[in-house]
Amino acid sequence: MKVNVHQFYLTREEYNAVNRDGWDASDRTQRYCEKNMLDIRGDAGAYAAANMHEYHLVTTVDVDSDNVFDALEIAFRAMNLWDKPEMIQRHRDCASMSIGDICEVAGRLFVCASVGFQEFKLGEVA
Repeated sequence: MKVNVHQFYLTREEYNAVNRDGWDASDRTQRYCEKNMLDIRGDAGAYAAANMHEYHLVTTVDVDSDNVFDALEIAFRAMNLWDKPEMIQRHRDCASMSIGDICEVAGRLFVCASVGFQEFKLGEVA
C-alpha cells in the first residue's frame, strides 16, 4: 500500500517575514501557524480540508500492509526514524511527519494529529 504524504511549508522569504514581523506577516503564515494548534482546537480535519491547496506532495511511503491505519503508523515511523530509506520515495524536500501533515492512502485523506490520524473529506468547513 502506498501512503502519499503532503506537507505545508513556508518559503525562505516567508520565514524571514515571520522572523521580522511575527506570524501575522501574511494570511499564509497565519494559516501555517494555525496548523500547529490543531489538537488544541480539535478541528484538524476541517483545517486540512480548507487548506489542502497549501500542501505539496513530498513523499510516497511504500508500506507492506493492507490495513489503512497500520499503513499510516508505519509511514509515520518511517518518516521520523528514517531507518528504512528504501520505503520512501522523495518528491521534494520534506520534514519528519508531524501534526498537520496530510496523508492520502487507499483513496482516503487523513491529517496527522498529536496521537494518531483524523480522517477528513474535502469540503469540510473550517
